[in-house]
Amino acid sequence: MHPSIPHYPVNEKQVKVPAGWLIDQCGFKGQRRGDAGVHDKQALVLVNHGNASGQEIIALAKEIQSMVQNRYGITIETEVNLIQN
Repeated sequence: MHPSIPHYPVNEKQVKVPAGWLIDQCGFKGQRRGDAGVHDKQALVLVNHGNASGQEIIALAKEIQSMVQNRYGITIETEVNLIQN
């Protein structure tokens, strides 16, 4: 693992890497794809800025997962919480 990546031991063979840090390092924080976007202060939060469909939010999540996998060789998983206002 690259020394600049923050990580925390889980056990003797595994470490946990903050997904928000990975997403931020890939340049997604504050980015938008139409009305689907990544929160500008918290890279773990995907936001519907108006009329994004569920498919557009999912597509953005998959784009983020793909970039992190390609850049760092780390698979991140979604933890979905839907908030309606």
